[in-house]
Amino acid sequence: MDSEASMFDHIELMLLDESVEPSDMPLSFLTAITNNFSEDQTIGRGGFAVVYKGLLRNGLSVAVKKFYDTIELSDEMYRKEVQSMMRLKHANIVRFFGYCADTQWKMFKHDGRHVIAEARQRLLCFEFVPNGSLDKYISGMTVERNVFHLHFFAEYYLFQVSHRYDTVTLQFFKCVEICLTDRIKLHNAYLNLHHTTPDMFHGLEWRKRYQIIRGICEGLRYLHDENVLHLDLKPSNILLDHNLVPKITDFGLSRCFDDNKTRTVTANLIGSVGYLAPEFFSGLISFKSDVYSLGVIIMEVVTGIKGYCEIEDVLESWRKRLKMPMGDALEQIRVCVEIGTMCIESNPLNRPDLRHIIELFDEMENMRLVTKTTSSLGTQGSDEHDSEETIASAITDEKREKLSVLSTLPKYLPFAFLEDITDGFSKERQLGRGGFGVVYKGILSDGYTIAVRRLLRFQGIEMKQFDNEVNILMELRHKNIVNLLGYCHEVRGTYVQYKGKPVFAETSEQLLCYEYLHCGSIDKYIFGMITKSDGINPLPAA
Repeated sequence: MDSEASMFDHIELMLLDESVEPSDMPLSFLTAITNNFSEDQTIGRGGFAVVYKGLLRNGLSVAVKKFYDTIELSDEMYRKEVQSMMRLKHANIVRFFGYCADTQWKMFKHDGRHVIAEARQRLLCFEFVPNGSLDKYISGMTVERNVFHLHFFAEYYLFQVSHRYDTVTLQFFKCVEICLTDRIKLHNAYLNLHHTTPDMFHGLEWRKRYQIIRGICEGLRYLHDENVLHLDLKPSNILLDHNLVPKITDFGLSRCFDDNKTRTVTANLIGSVGYLAPEFFSGLISFKSDVYSLGVIIMEVVTGIKGYCEIEDVLESWRKRLKMPMGDALEQIRVCVEIGTMCIESNPLNRPDLRHIIELFDEMENMRLVTKTTSSLGTQGSDEHDSEETIASAITDEKREKLSVLSTLPKYLPFAFLEDITDGFSKERQLGRGGFGVVYKGILSDGYTIAVRRLLRFQGIEMKQFDNEVNILMELRHKNIVNLLGYCHEVRGTYVQYKGKPVFAETSEQLLCYEYLHCGSIDKYIFGMITKSDGINPLPAA
């Protein structure tokens, strides 16, 4: 009982302190928090394991992955997943809390006789990601459809037209291509196998899709930088948190390489049809194998289907969906489709690596802010007239240089980052206060400054209302309107005092980031509050 209480304390501490390392967990503890692995607490099933929700004393949840007793799970495979997860720490990788490898000798009845056999329990414990997996959010064809196509067209190519080609392997690759694209390539045209069109008009709006695509790429780049191949990247292995931030999970098939070379793997490879690179079927794997899977996912998130699509067709479909001019969104869509197309090249050598993909995203983000505006005036502190830094002076070439630096900021900014650049939202950094929030000066590592508007929590602004405001502000591009640089909406857990006792509560943090306009608001000029001693010339009296 003491060990269970200690484990409760340990895992609750892990939820609050990311520096705490994963640890061994007793089976009794995992059994207790899952209510003896109750069906009511089942949140997912896969080919190797069942995932349960584990409930802690403070009301928070974790995910417990329990491998099937009947599968041939080698100690090597289990150890490999544990070792991979132990050293991986990234915002776009699901956080690993601990493991349990329990082996007992138990009495079983077999053929009418009682026998003693080894009962092995293998479990893993992760952070609970509340919004489920990505496949629930994107529309498109199912993996089962691809299995059917793979069987049907493999038979057709291998036995009906194999005499027209040099190798059987080539035919099998073509079967895979058909499964992914739903069409056969003829001499001068494509024969579509389905009349289904890309379903881009349901599910997530574009800003969320782009955030998800970028996050997946960042997570996969981290894995590759750590010399880890995932080898089973697919939407069902990408989880979404409160803020729809993607987190890559399920490293059961992962491999660790110490270089970027291609390897031949003689052991049986298990993956998901529809997301496997063609060379996978020949036992060849490399980092470019993950890149291929990434490309399929990008195309599926953008278009709703797997495989190649004409860029102009995709852009036209999105133009019809978007209700307001969204030049930036269309540029993001174009870049995503181009990246996805490069990733699903049949030749691994022609696929980009993750660092190049991130560079393409960064270049696009840089251009968006540099080319859109050369000056801006506007509000940045409050909806009320008493806010102190709301309207500023015209912008010079110096501002254009500053925008170039600020353009490296992503549109979505983590709360921890904003907290850091505002010195913990200190009073010394306050620029203004209004009825809806407080504005702080945020100082970046390179010395440049931005304005961070933190909305007051008691206002109870709904997620939809906040999203609407962000969408509107992101589309406003005018020399007399202040430029929105980024936003943050995070649900955070913290301990608060209630009736003299610490209780765990969730709070919603909503922030908007603007360019910092150092000359102050126009009311100071009108009413003579600015003097020459401030280094600024006040407006002359009428």
